[in-house]
Amino acid sequence: MAVVRDERDVVERVIRHLFSQGIDHVLIADNRSQDGTRELLTSLAQRDDRVHVALDEEPAHMQGQKITRLAHAAWRAGADWILPFDADEFFFARRETVGGFLRAQRAGIIHAEMHHLVPENAGDLTSASWVWFDCDEAFPGKVAFRSHGLAIVGQGNHSVIRVGTAGRGLYIAHAQYRGPEQVARKARQGAAAEAMAAGAVAMDTGDHWTAGARLSDDEIQDAWRAMSRGIAAPSLKYHARGPMLRLQPFAWPTWDPDGEVDRAKSERPR
Repeated sequence: MAVVRDERDVVERVIRHLFSQGIDHVLIADNRSQDGTRELLTSLAQRDDRVHVALDEEPAHMQGQKITRLAHAAWRAGADWILPFDADEFFFARRETVGGFLRAQRAGIIHAEMHHLVPENAGDLTSASWVWFDCDEAFPGKVAFRSHGLAIVGQGNHSVIRVGTAGRGLYIAHAQYRGPEQVARKARQGAAAEAMAAGAVAMDTGDHWTAGARLSDDEIQDAWRAMSRGIAAPSLKYHARGPMLRLQPFAWPTWDPDGEVDRAKSERPR
């Protein structure tokens, strides 16, 4: 489940990826989109009864509260596992689908390891696309959890309060930055929504938006040129700690099927 705003360029790809990964249903709330995202989601729901669309008219970035509400709706509908996702996150498991992995778990919470990526060419997110992939694990990652009527999801989907044990085993390829125009829009919208939520959330997860919102269009273009070459862009808090690999992760059926990320991590200097 997700709350999305102005993500038309990527959200359908992520939904179709989730279905290819054995996820049964997607519950997604559109938050006042103006780029056609709401219309796209409505069309998908009309053509595919696995897609369920909610309308979110609250402008403040209160993601934890919103995802918690969606999670309780899914619990009431009989969901077994809850997989909170952002519209730019591609989930994987090792050697099997995400759905297959979750159905075999006994834990109540699964932590997902997240890795940032940036496409070489703006907006290019097909199975043939090349990206610069950061092998460094991005803190603090995300969570999936077994459905529970008292579960409370933290801001950014980084944590959940739920009884039960915790485990690991999911991975995320995070296409956060996809082109200079998208970066500018996302940063400025996100910073404004974060400011509206000030005092209403326990964790500030939008420092990258705040930083990006301070940049001019030319400065964002400079940052994009660096990121799309696998180079850090500190002005956007994009660190590119590496190793940075040129990969095609949107063609992966499972996480790192050829072991490229694992090898790069094991060979980096300690």
